[in-house]
Amino acid sequence: MQTGINISQNYISNILYHFVAREIKTEDEQYNILNKILKDGWLSFSPHSHSIYPGQIKIDSFKDRKINEMFNPDCVCFADIPEPELQIHISKYSKFGIAFYKSFLIEKGANPVFYIEDNSTIYKKDFSTLEKYELTYRVEYYQECCSKTIWYFFQKYLYYSRNSEVELQDTIEILTFLINMFSHLKVWNNNLKDNDPDNYYFEREWRATNNINFQLSDVVVVILPKYYENKFKLDFPEYIGELKIAEDIECVKT
Repeated sequence: MQTGINISQNYISNILYHFVAREIKTEDEQYNILNKILKDGWLSFSPHSHSIYPGQIKIDSFKDRKINEMFNPDCVCFADIPEPELQIHISKYSKFGIAFYKSFLIEKGANPVFYIEDNSTIYKKDFSTLEKYELTYRVEYYQECCSKTIWYFFQKYLYYSRNSEVELQDTIEILTFLINMFSHLKVWNNNLKDNDPDNYYFEREWRATNNINFQLSDVVVVILPKYYENKFKLDFPEYIGELKIAEDIECVKT
């Protein structure tokens, strides 16, 4: 390969998309939420506080739980999808979205998730012998290790009176670090169709486990239905980014 030449590719995007109000039924309500986000300058998780702080991570560490149910983090999510391939994602979420440069969101704490394929296998060490390994599902192995790790450090924390103050602090810091690592694990199934709502891999998700504040000038793309184009221009005459019509975004045909 020649050096000194600017070579780029198009299978990832240099901007990340966030689509709003997936659970809201009417487009008027969805537009109102988009409007509020842009006027407030905050992307946030419930209870939608306008402050930057790490979200809570709910833990349910039972062995029969799915790993993506064991750890339920408060987070703001984005998709790393080139614009011509956004239509499937729009159909899963909503027609109302905003986008920021990836570099901007990295500075705000966003990071890609770590996908675990549901049927992927791994050779697990059998500690009853030095040479024996057993083939097991990767997701079950990770799930078991996450559960054991969490409860190990919880026990260390619960019985802190037996430890020094330094040991307690170390325990809390390690536990916090691991929980934040686990909060970026996401399970998916390769056998699902591309447009299946549970085929998460195609979202190429990034997460920020904190609220994100921004200026309107930081928004590089707004996506909405054609019906709301004029209303948006009246509501945000100072907006200088791109305005994309959801119905005009089509998948590239091959």
